[in-house]
Amino acid sequence: VSIGCGISSDHVVVPVEPSMGRRRRLQHVQDASACNNVTNFFCWMSCLDIPNHKQAQGYINEGYSLYCLDPAVLATSGNSVSKAMEPCDGRVHNSDCFGSWQPTAPGVVAAEVKVDDEGLEIEHPFCYGGTSMYMDGFHWLDSTCVIFLFPVWVLSTKAKLIGAAVGTFL
Repeated sequence: VSIGCGISSDHVVVPVEPSMGRRRRLQHVQDASACNNVTNFFCWMSCLDIPNHKQAQGYINEGYSLYCLDPAVLATSGNSVSKAMEPCDGRVHNSDCFGSWQPTAPGVVAAEVKVDDEGLEIEHPFCYGGTSMYMDGFHWLDSTCVIFLFPVWVLSTKAKLIGAAVGTFL
């Protein structure tokens, strides 16, 4: 007899790709051009990490494509990629959307993935999008840009961030 919340030993827990253990940051970007499509891709108004991006060529060779989808809908729809992509079209707030390699579905548009065959140096922006405040403290690198005082003052570089910090104390 067990008391409390939990699962019994006869239930099997199957992890859904990608691992949901990491906290997802909402880094809204204007459009897909902010994403490099080598290590991240445009999914639900954000540049999200491509799962297993170093094995992208292998996935593509095996007939898989990268989709922005809701894994829970994928599981309940009999692995219908098109149905699992519907909640991730950007019209409704849905932070459950993630990138997932799935067998290529005919007629369903997949995310563009650039395979890094030549060891290209990938330039990562200082920050993405914009927010007027963080609810959980300071963020320094690879996060949402801070909007300082006016909507047009987006602190999108290290120099702008330092300048705003100094200007605040003057």
